[in-house]
Amino acid sequence: MNSLPVGWRAEFLPVLVQGVDSFIQLKAVRAATMADPSRIGDFLRSAYIVLQQQGMQSSAEETWQAVVSASGYDIEAYSEAWHSLGTDQELIEPIVQRQARYGITATPTVVVGGRYVVTPDATNGDESLFIQLLNAAVSNAVGVA
Repeated sequence: MNSLPVGWRAEFLPVLVQGVDSFIQLKAVRAATMADPSRIGDFLRSAYIVLQQQGMQSSAEETWQAVVSASGYDIEAYSEAWHSLGTDQELIEPIVQRQARYGITATPTVVVGGRYVVTPDATNGDESLFIQLLNAAVSNAVGVA
């Protein structure tokens, strides 16, 4: 993220699918972003480990306590952010709109400059080629290419 063009920003947008687990994950990520946006990378890594490698359930409160603790967040700041979240509709609506606008059906999906939608599918999963494609999309979007 340190190499983005001046004036650009990166925003993590969770993919929302049907089901309570997806919604709880959305709320957890939103609360983490509100509590300390500089630690969101740590939060996402910890969530991956806890959910995918340790097999904890995303609907369980202790799962998110483990993620918050493992990622170095202030537990009180995270809890305060969680309790200050807007209504369920306010959380869901912007994500649903963006997913529809960009046709997001897979994760990860990167939208560059609001114009280019890039997924690893475009590179047959080749990580190096995926990064090159993203760099080219950024260059195109800023008019360098």
